[in-house]
Amino acid sequence: MSSEIRFAGHVVAVGYDAGSGWLTVCLESAAWGAKLTLEQTRVIATANESASDGYHRALTAHRQAVPPR
Repeated sequence: MSSEIRFAGHVVAVGYDAGSGWLTVCLESAAWGAKLTLEQTRVIATANESASDGYHRALTAHRQAVPPR
């Protein structure tokens, strides 16, 4: 079993500012926010590998009332 944390279904990208490099995400819960904080360097690196819209430098996360689907 892999120790890699899977964010699909728990964290959804909702915006990107190309000028600042900020990627905005919505979280399913505070627990996923804590995991995202711990893994943000890896998440940003993965986003940069797969994105064609620019270079991501930082994350900003928001908790939403309804879990992402």
